[in-house]
Amino acid sequence: MTTHPARFVRAFLRLFNPAHHGVATSGGSSMNPHIKTGVRLHTTLPAYTRNPLSKDMLKWSAQFDVPQIGQDIFIHINAIGRAKVVGYGALDGYLGVMTVPSDPPGWWIRQNGLPGADNAALAFGAEISLAPAGEGV
Repeated sequence: MTTHPARFVRAFLRLFNPAHHGVATSGGSSMNPHIKTGVRLHTTLPAYTRNPLSKDMLKWSAQFDVPQIGQDIFIHINAIGRAKVVGYGALDGYLGVMTVPSDPPGWWIRQNGLPGADNAALAFGAEISLAPAGEGV
């Protein structure tokens, strides 16, 4: 049985800068050498399903479509706030979005460092909502 991502206490993982680690730029995925949790990064949106029982596709845990790279979202878990999608990540069979929070809480910065493309956070569909169109970060 696959563990739901909400079970992970550290839903936001400090990640490396893909430009410095050879992540494929045309839809490939790459394992982050700094994290031993099995996170796979994707530079394009991989195939996914909303069926939580699927065993052969990544599962998206929200009722809305996966946000596109460049789209603004709100990260509700731990009150992270507004963020911009910069890529995709997968963990334990679930699809998430790699995000750069625009103004995270102080504890987040102390724990993870300053937000930026080289320090993106992984968030899953159940933890986010879409930001209204026209309200940029």
